[in-house]
Amino acid sequence: MKQIVFDYHYGIEAEQYAFYRIPKILMRDPLFKMLSLEAKVLYGMMMDRLVLSAKNGWKDERGRIYIYFTIEDICEAFMCGKDKAVKVLKELEKGDSLIERKKQGQGKTYEDFCKEFYKSVGRRENSNLQREELLPSEKAFAYRLKLDAMKRQGMRTDLTSTPVVQKLSVEVIGEQNGDSREQVRRYICLTELIPDLLELVNEKKIAFRPEVELSYLMKKEQEILYKVIDTDEIFPSIK
Repeated sequence: MKQIVFDYHYGIEAEQYAFYRIPKILMRDPLFKMLSLEAKVLYGMMMDRLVLSAKNGWKDERGRIYIYFTIEDICEAFMCGKDKAVKVLKELEKGDSLIERKKQGQGKTYEDFCKEFYKSVGRRENSNLQREELLPSEKAFAYRLKLDAMKRQGMRTDLTSTPVVQKLSVEVIGEQNGDSREQVRRYICLTELIPDLLELVNEKKIAFRPEVELSYLMKKEQEILYKVIDTDEIFPSIK
């Protein structure tokens, strides 16, 4: 088969594609770290259908929107076998249960309900912020969640340290929780760390400021750095 040579992007060509939207919180929050990437992608696909179901008025007697997403649909979407499709679907059903499947009867298709988890996670993070002792990772993700919520409301969410006239979301968050704008920004940067490095902050093996600087590294670079730290027990610092 002749190899296809793909061209580069030179402008806004990316806008021609259709995308599945995967909630960032699924990728960033430790609550969902045990979910495989396939399960997270499947949730995004199911959310895509949820929008269409809402437009079609597909609701049960309690007003809950449902979708139809069969095992065959998953096999086709992932180009995989039935066993793989069932395994990925089960991930979303077990544990925190991001979906619920309701059997309609013998030989009939399941009704699938996608759970709305954002508000529940938000309540957890707000509750966390009220505690006296917080792990850096807990505070980081709580601030990140607040920032994302403000972003949806149209507030400025710049994470740079450049002064601006308009009050930023990070400044509002800081005023509400007794931290400066810069401190909030640094905490939010921690959410870009791989879990292993973030845990070193929680364990106070690496100071807060060096970890903020490490958050700017690519994920692959962070993984390489962690292997060096784990092998040689040499911890980065800023002097």
